[in-house]
Amino acid sequence: MVPTIHGTGPDGPASASTLPAQGTRIGQYEIIRELGRGGMGAVYAARDTKLGRKVAIKFLNSDNHPELTARFILEARATARCSHENIIVIHEVGEHDCNPFMVLEYLQGVPLTQLLQDGRKLPPAQAVELIVPVVRALTAAHAHNIVHRDLKPDNIFVTDSGTIKVLDFGIAKLAQGDDEDNAALLRTVAANPSQPAPADRELTRRGHLMGTLPYMSPEQWGAGNTHVDH
Repeated sequence: MVPTIHGTGPDGPASASTLPAQGTRIGQYEIIRELGRGGMGAVYAARDTKLGRKVAIKFLNSDNHPELTARFILEARATARCSHENIIVIHEVGEHDCNPFMVLEYLQGVPLTQLLQDGRKLPPAQAVELIVPVVRALTAAHAHNIVHRDLKPDNIFVTDSGTIKVLDFGIAKLAQGDDEDNAALLRTVAANPSQPAPADRELTRRGHLMGTLPYMSPEQWGAGNTHVDH
């Protein structure tokens, strides 16, 4: 499984009528069941009918908001650029009934949050064993000038086989050197040609307080206007 899409959409909770139902075929994928839902979309288990494997499909209920669609595509792009055994694999990106989606590897296990329930403290050796793969994943992302910006126990997944996966690069920042490229991408994916998509720095500025407050760095709070980097 993979976590839900958190947050509140521009028009309230995600509408069930705009997202696919069980049995829906989307290209080569057949929806099996819903795994979770948040204010901005939902995640489904699906069957890849061509390759005979199970996948997860993450939908965004963007309600024709170009900026949300742009963020979603940036997340897919950031995740796809970071090819690493400890980062969730993205197979495909597409659109269904005006809702963008990404197809991800299907994971079985639990988020780190569940291992820390009720104030449970991990033995030091286990904590090190869990966090070293996370550091390796972040190092791989930083090599591509990508900063996660929402790293927290919910986004660290422990599979049944013991593999650690870092999830949800939804508010990842593509660091210096990529701004012009990002702005061009946003303009390309803007749904309304009469209203240009915001530049990447606008997305970043609006995204400063997008995250989970207890896990945010001072830079994300905007302290001293310091650049958010690795």
